[in-house]
Amino acid sequence: EFRPSIIGISALWCTLQHLFPQTSDTYIAYIMRLLNQSQKDDIIKCHELMQRQTSFWCENQRHCPLSPTTVLLNTSTRIYDG
Repeated sequence: EFRPSIIGISALWCTLQHLFPQTSDTYIAYIMRLLNQSQKDDIIKCHELMQRQTSFWCENQRHCPLSPTTVLLNTSTRIYDG
């Protein structure tokens, strides 16, 4: 559903929130300035999905996933960048 770059930025956002909770919003704001509104919307949707899924995993498993991208489905999708 999401392009690899969207997943990567969303995973970076999750990681920054975990490692640098006080300043993660500043880092993400710098990155978001480079993107158009459609990309920003996709990143926000993907990030929210990652947060929900990671929270679900951590509540229902003995350990949390190694990476935020672990919670996404591993299906191949065709992406057209035209």
